[in-house]
Amino acid sequence: MAPLFANSLFQDLTQLFTEADDYNVKIEVGEGSEKEIFKAHSVILRARSPYFKAALSSTWVRKVDDMIIFSKPNISPKVFKKILKYIYTGEFSLMEDDIQDMDEDELLTEEDNSLIEDDVQDILLDLLLAADELALVELVKYMEEYIITYERDWVQENLASIFATASNGSPPEDHLPPRVPVSQTVPDSVIVSNKQLTLIESWIVSSANDDTRFNLLNEGCDFYLLLRGSRDGMGLKPFHSLCLYKGPTLVVIKIKGTNQVIGGYNPDSWSKIGGSKAKDSFIFSLGKDKSFNNIILSRIEYNKVAVSNSGFEDLRWFEGKYHKSNFERQIMENSDEEFIIEDYEVFRVVRCCE
Repeated sequence: MAPLFANSLFQDLTQLFTEADDYNVKIEVGEGSEKEIFKAHSVILRARSPYFKAALSSTWVRKVDDMIIFSKPNISPKVFKKILKYIYTGEFSLMEDDIQDMDEDELLTEEDNSLIEDDVQDILLDLLLAADELALVELVKYMEEYIITYERDWVQENLASIFATASNGSPPEDHLPPRVPVSQTVPDSVIVSNKQLTLIESWIVSSANDDTRFNLLNEGCDFYLLLRGSRDGMGLKPFHSLCLYKGPTLVVIKIKGTNQVIGGYNPDSWSKIGGSKAKDSFIFSLGKDKSFNNIILSRIEYNKVAVSNSGFEDLRWFEGKYHKSNFERQIMENSDEEFIIEDYEVFRVVRCCE
């Protein structure tokens, strides 16, 4: 039986991370000028980490004024901050901590976004090694899945470092297995990257409304290119000729002059009749760069019409018009906006469990 008050229990435990005043452990992390002290509760650390369960045993610990003093010079403060948050809250993100201190109305430039992504990539290996050392099995598995699925270029560039830091320079047997996700490549796309497609895939297989949290599920999708506007024609006729009655489809659209990428998912077949409610449909914006900081996911509102015979109800790309109406969130700057398509692609989507 599931606990009746699990959510409130989780919230109370999470508050220990930021609001507690009865810490009994000081952890000295890093070295020299980079050293930082973190406060924690030994009972939480020992319950969550087999490493700390052993390291904080009564025979190992050093105490000063009833405070346990523990040193981890081989882990950087930046990495340990994310690890400690995961230990207390179960939350782990490779994006949110880098932007959480910004003002709500402060906009990220393309240069800012690039720097954030580079900064995250700089600590990927350190995060993985720290999680492994602290025996956080669940987090290690998540990190491996994330890196393999979304950072394939990074893996290739850092393969030597990965091998040098695991199994004494030999290829690791248990970590970073030599496999690739179902959506290994974007089939012939000139608009979306592999990482962007895999994020959209997570929206398809999950009903969650979280824009940028990747769902690392075993279930995935295969994508088959049906139409590219610049190749097959930008009008409604080639769309009807190549995309009707093909089952679920993904549409991605690049806006001329802004490089914004928008689109939508239709879980039903397109037809000449149109007017489908398509209750699992959604539209989205991937922003104007590849940083994952300006992404908007907008699912269809309950019992509203999602698609017509020529597009999504809110996003009529053949007419170059967007009007927020039947979907939950606004995906373009203005609720009523006109645009010109530079190119668009339609993919047939096949769920791997089908």
